[in-house]
Amino acid sequence: MEVKNNRIERRIVSVSQPWVRPIKRGKASVNTEFGSKIALSTLDGYVRMEYFSFENFNEALTLQESAERYKERTGSYPERILADKIYRNKANLAFCKSKNIRMNGPALGRPPKDPQVRQQQRAAEVQEAGDRNMVEAKIGESKRKYGLDRIMERTQQATEVMICVSFVVMNSFRNLRKQLASFFDKNQVFNFYISFEVYAIAS
Repeated sequence: MEVKNNRIERRIVSVSQPWVRPIKRGKASVNTEFGSKIALSTLDGYVRMEYFSFENFNEALTLQESAERYKERTGSYPERILADKIYRNKANLAFCKSKNIRMNGPALGRPPKDPQVRQQQRAAEVQEAGDRNMVEAKIGESKRKYGLDRIMERTQQATEVMICVSFVVMNSFRNLRKQLASFFDKNQVFNFYISFEVYAIAS
């Protein structure tokens, strides 16, 4: 039986917020979400928006630009990047290798034959997956405490401003907590975490 599909480009899905686009997530609970899609990175607990759009985009393409901006800010590339599996494509792995950046996850190709080496690699992967939870925790914090899943502005510009302000406030509180705890002498480990999330906007 032939199935006919009528596709309407840039159809309006929200009368009050016509700039909002449907974004496929592929989750079991929510297959499609509506709102902005943001690529985030964290460094020392501070969050930075690496890419922002109301259109769907391939987040893996933002990794190299994020690393280059990191170098512009700090003068050097990060020692390692902890990213989701979708970022681990051949282009990004080759880029990280050329810049002496260690990227989390197993190397491409067959696993090593030595069972001890495989066990060590697996243990390192589990540890790095735990370390990368920092950026996932920031996503949850931004929604739970700073209302990024309840943006209800009526213009696109105001929506963008409110999203940016939310991250500014979150980073400000992070800085305040850091200043209050400055009397503790702790070694700071600078790892670069990167992820993305769709922030639902209520219509």
